[in-house]
Amino acid sequence: MGCLFHLGQCLWRKIQELHLVEEYRNDENVRMHLKMLLALSFVQEGDVITAFEELTESCPREIDAVIDYWEDTYMGRQRRNRRADPKFPIHVWNVHDRVHQGLPRTNNSVEGWHHAFQHTVDCHHPCIFKLIDHFRKEQDRVERVGTFSSRLQKSRSFQKEENSVSISN
Repeated sequence: MGCLFHLGQCLWRKIQELHLVEEYRNDENVRMHLKMLLALSFVQEGDVITAFEELTESCPREIDAVIDYWEDTYMGRQRRNRRADPKFPIHVWNVHDRVHQGLPRTNNSVEGWHHAFQHTVDCHHPCIFKLIDHFRKEQDRVERVGTFSSRLQKSRSFQKEENSVSISN
């Protein structure tokens, strides 16, 4: 699963690399078409290629280099009767299904956990034994939090049952 935030960062970096920032800021048509590239992430996976092809038909010439980058990297370059494999296949960066399932579009929670875990380890390249020790401590912490959450949830449902019984009496 890819991350929509990082996909947007890659697009923005390419815009900067190709010196298109001024066009992006000043030309509404350029800005809209570049944003539509990122919006392809929300199109149903089976329809992304068609949507991309429709989008490219109306793109201003100034962004042809970005379109080429996007096609090579995320769509796969059209070759005779088929597309080449892209560097990042559509299923990796498309978030359509995740949105419909109510799942996050980014991996911020994972990055947050990693940052906190790295802070507890307190070094960039720990020896394997120190790392295993920290994984065990993290597992204990997660299990304690899970047990507490489960007790809290049971307590709340018990309180709701008590309230509903006392209201009906």
